[in-house]
Amino acid sequence: MTELAAALDERGIGLIVLEQGIDTTTPAGRFLFHVLAAMDEMTADLISEGTREGLESARARGRVGGRPRA
Repeated sequence: MTELAAALDERGIGLIVLEQGIDTTTPAGRFLFHVLAAMDEMTADLISEGTREGLESARARGRVGGRPRA
């Protein structure tokens, strides 16, 4: 989403998110947009990290996931 906002900004187009009240044509709106994007990226990274740790833990206990072979 940040890439899209940057591409729009290069063309002189502002992004206004009506549902959340974010207006990237203002300094406060740009700041809020970037803070929310950073929080979303951190959440995705934490989920991914937790999934990897869970799979490693399961493998260490001898569990193998996935679909059974036909």
